[in-house]
Amino acid sequence: MRPSLRFGAAMLAAIAMTLMTPVASAEEVVFANDGLGDGGSAGFQLGFVAGEMGAACFTPPEDQYPIRLTATRFLFGGDGNEGGNVFITVKVFGSGGNGSPPGDLLLDLTDVEATSASDSLNEVDLSTNNIVVNEPWCIAIQFPYTGPPSIARDDDGDVNAGNNWIYTDAGAWFRSQDLLVQGDWVIRTVGNTNSGSGGGGGGGGGGGTTDAGVDDTGTPDTGSPDAGGETNVSVISVTPATWDGAEDVRVSLTGSGFESGYIYRIGPQQLVALELAGGSVATGSLTAGALPTGTYDVLVVSPAGSELARCTQCFIVTGEEGSLPPTITSVSPNATALGTSVNVTVIGNNFEEGTSLRIGGRAAIGVQVTSPQSLSAFIPGDHVDEAGVYDVEVIGPNGAVALLSAGFTFTGSGGDGGGCAAAGDAPAPLGGALIVAVGLVAVLRRRR
Repeated sequence: MRPSLRFGAAMLAAIAMTLMTPVASAEEVVFANDGLGDGGSAGFQLGFVAGEMGAACFTPPEDQYPIRLTATRFLFGGDGNEGGNVFITVKVFGSGGNGSPPGDLLLDLTDVEATSASDSLNEVDLSTNNIVVNEPWCIAIQFPYTGPPSIARDDDGDVNAGNNWIYTDAGAWFRSQDLLVQGDWVIRTVGNTNSGSGGGGGGGGGGGTTDAGVDDTGTPDTGSPDAGGETNVSVISVTPATWDGAEDVRVSLTGSGFESGYIYRIGPQQLVALELAGGSVATGSLTAGALPTGTYDVLVVSPAGSELARCTQCFIVTGEEGSLPPTITSVSPNATALGTSVNVTVIGNNFEEGTSLRIGGRAAIGVQVTSPQSLSAFIPGDHVDEAGVYDVEVIGPNGAVALLSAGFTFTGSGGDGGGCAAAGDAPAPLGGALIVAVGLVAVLRRRR
């Protein structure tokens, strides 16, 4: 069983829009994997949680290199708040595509203001960043919040699986089709082909950038507060990701915005003997036996105690016997109406016979482990007393717990009195289809 994000039912929208396949103008080419055109339909993909990313990779003909990236455009919305603005992160990765996940990080634009719209594309200007690529590249949208607004995927029935990717809160890239997303991300790149160096790096295989915010290794330098007094902090990966707890271990966090004075934690345990490298790597020690067997979040916390960044379920303590504790990738469906019963499927890993499931601290009924990566259970209509967002816990037979914070939502009463819901009865987070008209491209603005 393949892992699946916790996507609810996608909101379909009929989109009237000009098709933007790679068609050259006098100087620019628009690169796109999606087939969204006049009269086409698209769905805003619900279910992303904070820290996750959707990425489109682009693999143009060899004779078009080098290519200077000047902008990215994407369809963004699905929250029912047309014209509302949120702040997201836009990342550019070198290499990737054709079945390979995004490679080296070339650019990290944080605090980008995106407008929710079902009838127009957002656009981010990349022309001042001087990114020149000599091989395939990827554009990713990262969400600092859970739920919509979100990116869209087309609905033309044709999926370019090797060029559509999702970075999950499990800390890894997956092909979006492997996570049951049937469509290409409506994320596009505008670029100048055969552009020479364009003032950017672009040497060797991965391209580069001479943006003042990126060091000479291509790693974004976001370790200092911006003019607004805020620091952009993220945790991208953890090495090692598993530990048996038997001996002391050095753990390295890779990300951005790391500073001395911050607290770096594995679950409740602070890393000690900390060493920082360039604002993007923090390495510290855990002592033997510091954490019991389980799956833990990795956090960066300010001296005042506020959370700055989190990598969800990115570190596993196996115990000396070496058995892996359970992990949770998604719950499907991840919402139902209060009073409406539903069958749920939990996707993750290391599920064994005897594993149990709790939602909101209460045990689910009829838990069946269908594979090491999947279990199913029944949630009765009276499982909780109040509508709200609840944690999901998978408990292994040895007591090891995997926690998915805020993983399941009970909305207002559905009043079925506890009867079994038919497939698809769990309400989508948003309403039905929208019929829209073509609009102008909305320009995204960085927070100043």
